Amino acid sequence: MGVSHVRVNLPVELHNENDGQGHSWHRTHRTRKRYLQLLHQFRIEKPFPGTVDLVITRILGKGQRFWDADGVGRGSAKQLVDTLVELNWFEDDSHRWIRNCDYRQVKGRLPAVHIAITTLGN
Repeated sequence: MGVSHVRVNLPVELHNENDGQGHSWHRTHRTRKRYLQLLHQFRIEKPFPGTVDLVITRILGKGQRFWDADGVGRGSAKQLVDTLVELNWFEDDSHRWIRNCDYRQVKGRLPAVHIAITTLGN
C-alpha cells in the first residue's frame, strides 16, 4: 500500500485551554460533546489502516491572535483527536496509529481547523 493524503476543513474553533485541563472533567467533556455534534457527519466506517502522520492547523478568524507555539497542541486539539477516534478515524490515539501529530496556525477569515492526514503505507 502506498502513501496517501487526506485533507479536511472543519467549521470548528479550537480553544486555548491554557489554564490546564486536569482540574475537572466537565470542561473536557463539554468540548468533546460539542466537537461530536459538529463532526458526527464525518464518521467513517473503517479506520485508516496502519500508522498516520496528523497535522492540525488552527485557522484564525478575523481579529484573533496567534497563540504561543505550544498553545495549539495544549488547547482543545486533544479533545478533537479524541473525537476523531470516537468517529472511527483511528483505532486509538496511541503512537501505534498516530506516529506524529503536528500543530500549526495560519490567518484566515473565519475560525476553522484544517486536518491533514498522511497514511504511511504500512
